Amino acid sequence: NHNRKVFVFGRSMSDNVKQAQYMVDRTAYARQWFEREPFYLNMLLELTNRFPERGGIWLNSLAVDESLNQIITGKASGEQAVLDVVDNLKSSPLFENVKILYIRQAGKNTREETFAISFRYTREK
Repeated sequence: NHNRKVFVFGRSMSDNVKQAQYMVDRTAYARQWFEREPFYLNMLLELTNRFPERGGIWLNSLAVDESLNQIITGKASGEQAVLDVVDNLKSSPLFENVKILYIRQAGKNTREETFAISFRYTREK
């Protein structure tokens, strides 16, 4: 009689499988930004090009939905910097429905403005 060792794959194996599947799913999702759907990178490049090279305005957040509607929020050294970026977005053939959601003073003792702008990326025409 040989002693047989039986390995029971318990919870730790299940956790490993879940973790591996999570990584596969994340990699597949990220891959679309580079291979199947490169327009995401083009969208980010176009948005970046609509901002001035030198400071004065910066983003805090970018939200994009499945229809490529976007909302950006950020801060600026003044209202004119926000208005200039809005004009730049409107001049792009790849953005439409550009709207200022708000521009307001960031605080009582500052000249900085906070802002939110919505628009839609139309992909390349």
